[in-house]
This record gives sequence, structure tokens and C-alpha cells, in this order.
Amino acid sequence: MKSGKRILVGVMMGIMAVILLAGMPMGTDGVVNAAKSTLKGPSKDENDVVTWDCVYFGSYPQSDATGKTREPIKWRVLSVNGNDAFLVADQNLDVQRYNDTEEPVTWVTCTIRSWLNGYGSASNVCGTDYSSNNFLDRAFTSSEQGAILSAIVRNADNPKYGTDGGKDTKDKVFLLSYDEVKNPAYGFSFDIDYHDTARKRTNTAYVAAGGAIGSKFMKKEGNSDWWWLRSPGNYSHYAMSVYGYGWVHHDGYTVGYNGGAVCPALHLNLASSDLWSYAGTVRSDGNTECQHENTEVRGRKEATCKEKGYTGDTYCSNCGVKLKDGETISANGQHQWNNGIVTKEATDKEDAVKTFTCTVCGEARTENILGTSALANVPEAVQAVTDVSIASQSFEDVTGAVFNALLARTTKLTNKNITLKWKKVPKADGYKIYGNRCGKKNHYKLIKDVGKSKTSYTQKKLKKGTYYKYVVVAYKVVDGKKVTIAVSKTIHATTTGGKYGVAKSVKVNKSKITLKKGKKFTIKAKEVKKDKKIKNHRRIAYESSNTKVATVSKKGVVKAKTKGSCYIYVYAQNGVYKKVKVTVK
Repeated sequence: MKSGKRILVGVMMGIMAVILLAGMPMGTDGVVNAAKSTLKGPSKDENDVVTWDCVYFGSYPQSDATGKTREPIKWRVLSVNGNDAFLVADQNLDVQRYNDTEEPVTWVTCTIRSWLNGYGSASNVCGTDYSSNNFLDRAFTSSEQGAILSAIVRNADNPKYGTDGGKDTKDKVFLLSYDEVKNPAYGFSFDIDYHDTARKRTNTAYVAAGGAIGSKFMKKEGNSDWWWLRSPGNYSHYAMSVYGYGWVHHDGYTVGYNGGAVCPALHLNLASSDLWSYAGTVRSDGNTECQHENTEVRGRKEATCKEKGYTGDTYCSNCGVKLKDGETISANGQHQWNNGIVTKEATDKEDAVKTFTCTVCGEARTENILGTSALANVPEAVQAVTDVSIASQSFEDVTGAVFNALLARTTKLTNKNITLKWKKVPKADGYKIYGNRCGKKNHYKLIKDVGKSKTSYTQKKLKKGTYYKYVVVAYKVVDGKKVTIAVSKTIHATTTGGKYGVAKSVKVNKSKITLKKGKKFTIKAKEVKKDKKIKNHRRIAYESSNTKVATVSKKGVVKAKTKGSCYIYVYAQNGVYKKVKVTVK
């Protein structure tokens, strides 16, 4: 025998007695928010009536005495610790011998443990294989079995006789122990001789008919009957039990007795909320009248543009009783429009048209996509210019940039300020100015977003004698988004107070050119400095207003293409420019 364990048990019994005298509170375990209710451990009222929360989990033969039909198993919640709910069956669920043969056993070696968990022949003294005929598989699906936590099962010696309880085990399903059925925290009386209604368990029809072993000794359906505990009795071939009146039998029954009810226990992972449901409460006085503390709405239907809706009926989520009828909601005429499709493309005079269809009734409506006419002749590369794409650049011109689009340039310069000016872009809703200090490592940043009436901007608090670079973007608000419609060439200018300056103008060898088709002419141009020498970040550049009439190379070579006239813009790095008119005959 385990004399050390007997001493420890005695000490623990003394400690629990002191706790009881001090008035140990009920239901001190944690609380878990479940899908339909809040689960908690048992509570006791002023009349010593204990109330347990219950859940439905798994299924087993109950009202069908033949065992062919299974019904949801109702469990009492003994405690909740995080997502771990300690459960015990609300009724006796089956009939089994503690062990199939009359011989010394402990919980670890008995056949009832193997039958509950589906263990093989090596797990019990009788060598019986329960892997294909067991409680676990009959009561739970594979998914439900996955929601059952494997628990450390403590097996103490008999506190009165010292009978060996055997080694501790790790099981999914087990029987309660002597210590557990007298634990007030689980709703039980600490007095094992007390006729405790909390320990009473009634037989189902299936149990009354003899259960799995066809016992002839079971009491009728609905009557309280005795049930096995896993703890050892007065001898090693006896196991403790709870009598039908609710008191604990220290001596127990012989393990081979042919009429012991099974009231299993387990630990459920509450996180698997789709596998269990709330089952209301039970009370130790037998009063099961539901107080309808938890409700839910069923049958709610939203009103649509054509059909009436319904607020839904209110039910008790514990017992399922309808508490209140819902009300009809009138059809609201509010269509459920889809995202729409463009059914008419934009032109330079008219915006695009988008058609939306109601997903309920099929009615259609159209809506102009405001601002899209401004995009009709804007290249996609220009429309694709965004804050992000400009920020990725540091020195080169932005894709799609056209000098003539904005004629962006600097005007007034001081040692701390630079003023930019540009021409008004038709249909623009605003302008963005990007800039930074010159240098390949300095990427553009958005400096200012100004309204459509603005055609100039002054950046202040700059460093004197320092070169800065700028890009001006014109945008149109289309469908709530700012879309680029024009981008300036990069402007380089310096604040005053340093050794460099900017151009005040551009000088060309001819301001008017007449050419025959196919002929060429070279424009010779130079920057006219304002005061100080110019540090070149970019050479003088050239741009044709109409490349169908005449083109111009990087070196200023004009080539006549077809009859007509156009302008060649010759511009310095700070944006000052000179127009050269080209006529092709």
C-alpha cells in the first residue's frame, strides 16, 4: 500500500474541512463566452440549492431502450478554466462491469477504462481489445473526439482502507473519483455520508434496459441508481460507487458486479464552439424551470426594394421557447445596386456613362462618371502618374511630361524663397507641386496641393545658394479620385546668395522659320544668365507643339514633316523659354 499517499490524503481532508468552515464560495472558476451563452461553474443559493450550466455534446442511446437511436448527451459543467470545461454526464448513460473478471485491479488496468476510451488489449488485465467497440466511438464523431482534451487523471488510494489507487493516467473519458464527488467547488457536498441530490443520477431508458451488457439489475427509467467511481474500494477487487440516494460508498462493489451504471466525465475544449451547444441549467432540487436569461432572434429577414422583411422572433436560447413574435418590415424601395459597368466611353466633350443594376429586382440606372471627358485625349502614361510613382524618381523627367502642357518655370527668387509659375490647364481641378534639393539621391516629395484657380506657388524657408528641383502636375477629379492630366518638365533653380544663378531668358538665332517638306534647320540657342554663372543640371531642351508638322532633335535640328505651322519651345533648366514659329510649305 502507499502509506505516504494515505498520510497526504488525511492532511488534504483536514484542509478541506477548514475551508468549508470558512465558507468556501461556489463557482470560483473562470468564465468563457460561448456561442449562445456564458458558461460558468456551479453556484449555490441561500437555500443551498446548486445550479449547473449544461451543454449538449456528442450523442448516445437514451430514450430508446434498444440502443438503436442516439440523442444528444447533456453534460453538467463542473468548472471552467479558460477554454477547458470539466463536464460530467447529467444521467447514467450505460451499464458496465468495472472489470470483466473478478480480480485485483486499479483504474489503469481495469476494463471499464479501456471501454470508455477505446484502448487495445494491452491496456487491461483481461487482454480485451476495445478499439472497435467502445464508448468513445459510439458517443462522439472524429471531430468531437478532437475537441475532448486528454486529461491527467489522478488516482489516490482509498482514504479509509488505504487500498492502492494505482498510477495516474492520461485519458479523454474517465469516471469521477472519491475526491471529485465531494468537492464543493463542483457543487457536491463535502460530507460523503450525506444524501446529496447533486450526486444523484437517474437512469435513461437504455440504462434501465441493461445497457451494453444487458444487466437485469438496473432500476427503472427516471429512477436514481448507483454508479461507479474510479477510486478503489475496501479491497483491491472492489471499486467505490455513489448510491442512488447520493451518498458515497467507501467499500464499493466487487469489480465484476454485473449492474453498475456509468456516468462518464471529460474535459471539453470550448474553442470548438461548432461542436457543442448550450443546454440551459439543472438544479439540485430538480427544478428545471427555465428563466429565459439568454435569448436569440430567429427568422430575421431584411426588407428589400420589392419584398417585405421581418424583424424575427425572439426565442430562449436555453430551452428553445418562443418568447416574442416579430414584426413585418415594409418594403423600403432601396435598391441593391451592383458596382456597375461602363456602357458609354468618354469623349473630349462628354463624360463616360456607367450603368448600375439592382441585384434584387433587375432595375437599371445610369450615372455620368464626372470628369472623364477631360481624360479622353490624355495618354494612359500620364494618367498613371501618382504621388507614389513621382516619389520613386529623383532627377529624370517624369514619364509623359510635356513642357508646353504647363510651361512651368521659376519667376521670383530670393535667398530663402523660390516662386514657380505655370499656365492654366483646361478642365484641371487642381495642381500638385513636387520638389526637393537637386541630387540623384533626393527623391521628389509632394510639397503642396493647390486649387484650380492657382497658377503660381512660392516655397519658403529654403537654404540660400542651393539648387532645387520641381515638377508641377495638373489633375482632374474623376469618380472621386485625382487623376493626372498634365505633367511639367523638371525645373532646376537656385536660391540667391550663392555663386550660381539662373537664366533670365533664352536667345535663339531665329524666331521664325519657313521650310519646305523634308528640309531641316538647326536652331542655335543659349541661356542668358540673370547675374551669376549657371550650373547646368540639364542643357537647353527643345519640344515641338505638333510633331506631325515638324520635329526637333535634342540638338535643335528641326525637320519639316507636312504642310502647316507649329512652335518649337526652346527652354532652359529653370523653365524660361523662347518660342520659334515653324511654317512648312
